Amino acid sequence: MSMRSWVDYLYLTVGGTLSNGGVGGMVFQHGPMVSSVLELDVITGKGEMVTCSPELHSDLFNGVLGGLGQLGIITRARISLRPTPAKVRWLRLFYTDFDSLTSDQEFLISLRDTVGFDYVEGQVLLNHQQVDDPNFFSIEEAERINQLTAEFNAMYLLEVAVFFDSTSLVDQKVEGLLQRLSFVPGFAFSKDVSHLEFLNRVYTEEEHRKSSMAVDPSKIRHPWLNLFVPKSRIRDFQTGAEGILQNINPTGVVLLYPMNRNRWNENMTVVVPDEDVFYSVEFLWTSTEQDWKNLEAGNNEILGFCHRQGVQAKQYLAHYKSRTDWMEHFGEVKWKRFMQLKQTYDPKALLSPEQHIFTN
Repeated sequence: MSMRSWVDYLYLTVGGTLSNGGVGGMVFQHGPMVSSVLELDVITGKGEMVTCSPELHSDLFNGVLGGLGQLGIITRARISLRPTPAKVRWLRLFYTDFDSLTSDQEFLISLRDTVGFDYVEGQVLLNHQQVDDPNFFSIEEAERINQLTAEFNAMYLLEVAVFFDSTSLVDQKVEGLLQRLSFVPGFAFSKDVSHLEFLNRVYTEEEHRKSSMAVDPSKIRHPWLNLFVPKSRIRDFQTGAEGILQNINPTGVVLLYPMNRNRWNENMTVVVPDEDVFYSVEFLWTSTEQDWKNLEAGNNEILGFCHRQGVQAKQYLAHYKSRTDWMEHFGEVKWKRFMQLKQTYDPKALLSPEQHIFTN
């Protein structure tokens, strides 16, 4: 059996993931990981062990999911499962046009569950960034792709997958979907892998990237920035972000993919933009001790751009330093509810004080 919705990187704690939300390329269809939770055991800030669910202590259940560890420590989670597929058809399609990529992504997440792909994500290749993934591309394929990326300041990649048991059925399904997409002709690549190999793809790629950097792994830094951007402003965001990052050396991955808001439970603490479709944009930099500050400065410039231009982006894995910023992040309704839950389940503010949500 397998979970319905997986995060991209598996080497995380279950409690920590559920305390934030849990996002990845299956969210558009099944919601984040928190949407699959059936029951929790939680140790509250009062030292009480509470079993909670949508029917039992539902205020704590919804508050803890996406609650950043502020209300309790998750010690057990019962999560909805489904049968594990035998294989995965994993595809990567290349685009030279941003609007074509986003149009195709939005089309794919609008399809019924059984009709479209089971996984949809996008990637941005900045500043003639070269493709280097020997676990997916052959040497000849990588050379041909990199000849194309050399012609454009930015390229875009659509990564999709179908989970299947029958090869004949998946062939027909994939062929029909590809005919409706606008990728560069001749630049669609695929491979069939096990379900576990697909789920573990980010770790495999990260290990390859670390080895190619020839740096002590303990010296590698990850100045990441994760944002949820409303669909209505994604073009403005893309223009601003690519302008800010035009002089950086893109060491890492920039992900960009849409999600359906109706797959998120509004009663949970986790925060998303107030539009039917919004994008997850993830700047997943991998850097040395010497250059991480430049990437962090770029992240801050992107946040400043959003503020100046009124792009109502929400940080995922946020790390604000003032209560005012946290209040703006949650919005009036959720902030009031969060405050009430904090008073009920952690009145002495013992849990996660370093986040500066209730301690300043």
